[in-house]
Amino acid sequence: MTVQMQEAILQAVIALANIPFAPQDPAQQDALMEAIAEFADRPDALAWTVKVAVAKWTKWIGPAELRGIYCSRFCPADGIEADVMATPGYTAADNEALYMEAQARDAAARIEQWKREAKLLPDAEREANLEFLEAMQTPRRIQ
Repeated sequence: MTVQMQEAILQAVIALANIPFAPQDPAQQDALMEAIAEFADRPDALAWTVKVAVAKWTKWIGPAELRGIYCSRFCPADGIEADVMATPGYTAADNEALYMEAQARDAAARIEQWKREAKLLPDAEREANLEFLEAMQTPRRIQ
């Protein structure tokens, strides 16, 4: 482990100590440093992880959740992936909701582009294409 990474881990534990119920005892903080050293191998990635935890956590959740935040954006040094379970904005449900919103925006933008293109077609083709696009936007019931 590099000296920069050791310093980053020390700074991370100091910053995390400001979260209510975070490890305050030196032995607990040593254990936390060891846990962080297992998954974190980039000072910038660890700094981002700590920034998210400090901003989002109202109480200490634990090193497993910290690993999950790290793994949401970076590959863990030890290869053990983890999911975020409790940090708002980073859970699987939050990620899925963002994905679905992005898909809906993209689909709406494509439909609008197709409508603009359809207006450039001859009359007969334009009417058929516009009817098709309207039918695509109408929700259908599964029977």
